[in-house]
Amino acid sequence: MKKIIPLLLIMFQTSCDFQLSEEFKPTYKPQIVLNSLFTEGKDWQVFISKNIPAWNQKKDIEITNIDHFIKNAEVFLYEGEKLLTILPYKDKTIKVTNHTIEPNSIPCYTTSTYFPRSGQVYRIKVIAEGFPAVEAEGKVPMPISIYDLAFRKEATSNQNLSKHKVSFKIKDDFNVKNYYMLQVVTEEEHNGTYRHYTSQPLLSSDDPILKSGLNFWEKNQYDIDSEEPLYFNFIFPDDLFNGEEAHMSFRIWSWGENQREGSIRHRATLYSMEEEMYEYFQTQTRQVTYREDIFADILPITTNVKNGLGIFAGYQNASFTIVDTDK
Repeated sequence: MKKIIPLLLIMFQTSCDFQLSEEFKPTYKPQIVLNSLFTEGKDWQVFISKNIPAWNQKKDIEITNIDHFIKNAEVFLYEGEKLLTILPYKDKTIKVTNHTIEPNSIPCYTTSTYFPRSGQVYRIKVIAEGFPAVEAEGKVPMPISIYDLAFRKEATSNQNLSKHKVSFKIKDDFNVKNYYMLQVVTEEEHNGTYRHYTSQPLLSSDDPILKSGLNFWEKNQYDIDSEEPLYFNFIFPDDLFNGEEAHMSFRIWSWGENQREGSIRHRATLYSMEEEMYEYFQTQTRQVTYREDIFADILPITTNVKNGLGIFAGYQNASFTIVDTDK
């Protein structure tokens, strides 16, 4: 089973390596790439970079390379029509743990003076020399909560394979069209704290709610190692439970060498988001899923940035942890 790097809230696009003759290369149009996913009570972090031609991506985008970042932009942040601040750039050194970038180590435009608030509309405008100015708008949805959580470890025939059955409930807001994403990461204990584990889990489910955001092929894919479809995450709308209580269930599949009991845990997070963020993660996940399929159509990642690329959107989240133990 190949290792899966978990999806981070801020994602950078990559592409396959190929050679393209100069005469067939399209005209390069420089654009600003703006990525900012924000939530209530957390520092603003706005990541500003430039787009890179597909034929240069493998060379230019290394995991800790920030040459494509724009460091001298003017970043205006508004709450409604009120200018809150011009965000300053904070330089950082990217840190990588177990092949995963630590999100708080990425250089960005940030402030700890103003924090996002639920229900408020935020607007951002970015001006940088040599690029068209970009704008985007988003807001933080209302908080969500998880209750009636239950989980148990299930037996497997492979001692290096761990499987947990998990269920929980949420109450959906009737007044709003809501969108959700369920994601799980595995963490290991290290020097008294937890960090991303090298091998990351996959998910399975027969729950029609969790699978309502999948297309026909994704619902019917087959994995010979687990004998049931496995997914990176579940991204779904509230079409099947709008305004009602929803009961959801799924399984966590994880692989790894024998570890000290209790040193490994799974952190499950349910995100509530705007439609633009939902479409962004839907297309991003499908691009990863189909990237090795030579017959798949080109699938651009959705953007809500005017005159640019990327995503500017608010979210809420609720999470819980499951300790990997036989007890």
